[in-house]
Amino acid sequence: MNISTKIYNSYPQAKLINACGNHKRWIKVILANPCILTHELSNHGLKSNNAHNVTQEINPILFKLGYWIAVYHVSAPNKSWAWKLVTVNQALKLPLNKRTRNRLEQLVLESLPRVSANDER
Repeated sequence: MNISTKIYNSYPQAKLINACGNHKRWIKVILANPCILTHELSNHGLKSNNAHNVTQEINPILFKLGYWIAVYHVSAPNKSWAWKLVTVNQALKLPLNKRTRNRLEQLVLESLPRVSANDER
């Protein structure tokens, strides 16, 4: 059994992979290679002119399942970034760039139950 089969057959990974539609391969690679660097993604057959756009499409889907693809600096800003699939709570603790952090925090706030003035006791 290869690593992709192991990941696919475990839960909740199978649910995460299936939820990502056309980007299933991205999730499989990131799950199998935690903290994979951006320049290493192409070694696994992932092609994209702008890998950032892939996370923009996948993360809203993963968020609904409680996960997030965190992409963050592991050394100097001009070096490759690390990619890791983490829970939303873990992502909030990582050094995400400001725009990504703001988007994640916005999604968290939007997911909270709304309380109206009429609901107060």
